[in-house]
Amino acid sequence: MSEEKSMQSQHQNSLLRFWPVPLGFALVYAFWPLLWLGLNASALQKQEPKAGELFAAAPAVYFTGKPKHFQTGGTGGRYLLKDAKQIQSLILNQGWQFVEQLGAGYFFEKDKRRTVATCRMFSCHFSVCNVSEI
Repeated sequence: MSEEKSMQSQHQNSLLRFWPVPLGFALVYAFWPLLWLGLNASALQKQEPKAGELFAAAPAVYFTGKPKHFQTGGTGGRYLLKDAKQIQSLILNQGWQFVEQLGAGYFFEKDKRRTVATCRMFSCHFSVCNVSEI
């Protein structure tokens, strides 16, 4: 009986030695978009002004799915989003009416004013949209 318990104990100990491997794969899979940003930081900083604030906001946007708004002065602002399509619902919730889409620009009207949201990919996991009145 004690020999059987000893074998079970050895088997459990050998399984416990390998638990870091699947845990490591799970963590890399869960955090891949953020790791990708870190690995490509220098290239992204060259293409995007004030990329530092986007990097800082990326974890919250990734885990919550909620867009992050950055005030740029004047009307509108800049948004970091998981999907560029989120910008439409954000602007529609502010009382604007969707007019048309031309390429990456979404046009809206409200009280004889017009605004445009221009979106681009910040990485394969995030989009940046600039919103301004025209």
